[in-house]
Amino acid sequence: MFKNENRHYLMLGITGVCTIIVSIAFFFIVFRAQHIGDFINFLTKILMPFVYGGVFAYLLTPLCRYLEKILSKITKKGAGALAILLSIVIGIVLVLAITGLIIPQTINAVIKLSNTLPVQLRDANRQINAILASHPTLQTNWRAFWKEFETFMNEWINTNIISQRESIIAAIIEHLSIFANTIKNSFLGVIIAAYMLSNRKQFASQSKLILYSIFNDRWAQFIEEEIKFTDKVFNGFFMGKLIDSTIMGILCYIGCRLMGFEASLLVALIVGITNMIPFFGPYFGAIPSALILLLESPTHCLYFIIFIIVLQQIDGNILGPMILGDTTGLSGFWVLFSILLFGGLWGLVGMIVGIPVFAVIYDIIRKITYAGLSRHDKTAMIEAYNKEYHS
Repeated sequence: MFKNENRHYLMLGITGVCTIIVSIAFFFIVFRAQHIGDFINFLTKILMPFVYGGVFAYLLTPLCRYLEKILSKITKKGAGALAILLSIVIGIVLVLAITGLIIPQTINAVIKLSNTLPVQLRDANRQINAILASHPTLQTNWRAFWKEFETFMNEWINTNIISQRESIIAAIIEHLSIFANTIKNSFLGVIIAAYMLSNRKQFASQSKLILYSIFNDRWAQFIEEEIKFTDKVFNGFFMGKLIDSTIMGILCYIGCRLMGFEASLLVALIVGITNMIPFFGPYFGAIPSALILLLESPTHCLYFIIFIIVLQQIDGNILGPMILGDTTGLSGFWVLFSILLFGGLWGLVGMIVGIPVFAVIYDIIRKITYAGLSRHDKTAMIEAYNKEYHS
């Protein structure tokens, strides 16, 4: 009895100490949040090559496995190393090919915009004046508006472009520095990705050893299953989205070529790349594409808007469900919720990864809820829910 009483007081003491430590840590985090955030940002910048390498390695892992499986049938010796080399070379070639297509097309579009926009504005002004010739009052109002518009544009060019040349040059230098840093991180990331791909099985075994050394078997198995589910969701979602977006880009290019658009390749690239963003991607791609085609011809712009609406219907109702299927298990409401939530937190990256991240969170909550109901002998509620909403 004396030992039990001592044990009771010991546990109370440990609980009190833990509570004090947690409280101090909480207040430290709250009042030092800015310093902690700065430290995390500093650490992230240092480790950014490893972030790039991890992303590259994860995206190339399915291709590496596939190549290793094929090459192992030809030769057992060196099949893994050759598969890693080929997957990295294929990845680099694809990135360079897409970049080589986008940059020249974008430069041409900007040059064309700067050359044609003033001419098109003057033509539009003449046409509107001709239309309003029979309405003198409206024509006078339009001419007054156009004069104010020209004055505003001239002042904007003189004040914001010419007078701020030093700021613009500084901004360009800053962006070039960021671009150079990105190139450096990408180069190091490729090297790190090669190491990660070659040691991926060892890393997996080490992670499993650490997992089972910290948690008991039940929790370790739960975490291991959830990691496998996470990998399945992310792999299925991103690979499916990549295939879907590639097909959409090809179909868009074929349609634009048949309609005789000059900027067919640029428009197809924009539509294909932005299609990786769920839900809002088609709008993000359609708006700049329509503006580019508006410079060619208002008719082309109108044809494109009609075409992209039809194409998105095909993607949403046929291509998307056929390729992606139900890889996330989320309803339309939670899809929209996850895009808005993670898009607000992490920007464009959040909009892309938001759905699979929330799908994992949703699955964890579902499993914990089901486990709790089973512990309280409420399995009938689970069966009724599944029958009503998942039958």
